[in-house]
Amino acid sequence: SAPVDVVSGRDEIRALFEQREPGSGARLDAYLDSAGEAYELAVSKFLYDTYQGTAGLRDREVVFCLLPDLPYLEPMLPALLDGGAADLVVMSTISPSAVRGLAARLDGQVNVMDACMSGGVAKAEDGSMSIMCGADEAMFERVRPLLDVIGGTVELMGEVGAGAVAKACNQMVVAGTLVALAEAAIVAKDN
Repeated sequence: SAPVDVVSGRDEIRALFEQREPGSGARLDAYLDSAGEAYELAVSKFLYDTYQGTAGLRDREVVFCLLPDLPYLEPMLPALLDGGAADLVVMSTISPSAVRGLAARLDGQVNVMDACMSGGVAKAEDGSMSIMCGADEAMFERVRPLLDVIGGTVELMGEVGAGAVAKACNQMVVAGTLVALAEAAIVAKDN
């Protein structure tokens, strides 16, 4: 099929999906609504700031970052460093090498921890997320009481990047399980 230009705007994207596959617009709406609910939950229950500006990065001992990827953090780094934060906790699912690179770049300016989460919206709502951390032990012990507020299981997996490695391994197990379940369903249906 021919390439498609993806337009911006929820209504426009919904119409595009619907045009390509009837019924998919409603599924897209459901997904976007659930993502919006998760974002609002994070802002109302956990985040101090939406980070659309840099005010939330100033005068904090610990800054939690939950952005789609590290490049989104780059424009905020000067304010974070000027703001005097001692610890930066990156809670996004990101590349282990990327978070290690960030930690190396910021060495001596701010401590960096990766703290990757697993559990979905339900576990976020009831404060029982699993959080896999990568940091030195001293930073982990300083930050752990804050992570315990949202995490039922908070574990130090090793140095910076180890949380991201653990999350990647977790996702491989989940993906493998889903493939096995799908294969089992096909075998059961066909026999």
